[in-house]
Amino acid sequence: MKYTNWQDEFTVLIYDQIDSTNTEAQRIGRRGLRNNFLLWGKIQTEGHGKYGRAWLSNPGNLTFSLLINKPYLIDHASQLVFVTGVALAKTLEALSHKHFSLKWPNDVILNDKKCAGILLESGISAGSDNVDYLVIGIGLNINNHPDLPERKLPATSLTAENIKLEDDVILDHFMNNFLKTFSEWEKNGFTNIRKSWLDHAYGLNNYTEVSLNKDTILKGYFTGIDERGLFIITDENNVQTKVSSGEVFFKQLLG
Repeated sequence: MKYTNWQDEFTVLIYDQIDSTNTEAQRIGRRGLRNNFLLWGKIQTEGHGKYGRAWLSNPGNLTFSLLINKPYLIDHASQLVFVTGVALAKTLEALSHKHFSLKWPNDVILNDKKCAGILLESGISAGSDNVDYLVIGIGLNINNHPDLPERKLPATSLTAENIKLEDDVILDHFMNNFLKTFSEWEKNGFTNIRKSWLDHAYGLNNYTEVSLNKDTILKGYFTGIDERGLFIITDENNVQTKVSSGEVFFKQLLG
């Protein structure tokens, strides 16, 4: 995918209301259409995030999905959550002149609160080492945010943090940044993306706890991500563990 005007690379579909742009993108992907698509849902009735959690999509926020119809190795494809995070953080910083952080693996943080999330999904044929297509879902709280006291990380919106931006302006800037960052990743690999992501990393070098499942919690310091994007936690004995999936908590940063 070359760095051109993003509208030359993506077919745009806009829905006043839809169940889920990620779900619709998967439906399109399974039909074998070879275009890349941007699906923008003004209201999503069944939006979802990581671990199938409901993503509340209220009017005035920005929820959309990108369908990329190109095969990639499964391990390689997982790096696109970092490509997307870097592009989104840089977009919001350029438009707001505020600092945004990226919490591993898929959250965007503003003032120690979550304002956006990224969900990477794919279609994989049985026995294949490649994904058939990729779906990148993005939800950004612009005008409102949910109150979810059971979550460890509080939510916020741009408006709640005194940032006034229009959804179409954010989307246009993001898509241009995404295409530029995506092209860098395709051409030169993960090295520069990793560096940019670490420049925005939330909680880097801070004490953290990583829940692998209900019975296993790792404790130590967040010391980086590796060349594949795995989370590196270093314990008090300087032993490193690399994590591919888990819930990350920074209790000290949240008070």
